[in-house]
Amino acid sequence: MINLTPDQIALDQFIAAENAALDAKCRAEGMTFWCLFALTAADLAKYNVFTISQFKEWRREIQEQDDAKEARKAGYGY
Repeated sequence: MINLTPDQIALDQFIAAENAALDAKCRAEGMTFWCLFALTAADLAKYNVFTISQFKEWRREIQEQDDAKEARKAGYGY
C-alpha cells in the first residue's frame, strides 16, 4: 500500500472532481466519446508532482509541449 501525504490525497480528490465534472458535462451534451485523466497522485509523484498547484503547472507545461509539437507538424505540411 502506498502512503499518500495530505497534499497527495487532496490532489487525487481534485483530479476526481475534475473528471466527474467533465464526465457530467459530456453526458449532458450528448457526447459519445471523451477521455478522463487517468493518472493518480501516486503516478504523478514520479514526475515530482505532489500538490494541486504543481499539478496545474505540470499540466500547463505538457499542454504547451503538445501545442508546440502540433505547430511543428503543421509546418511540415502534414
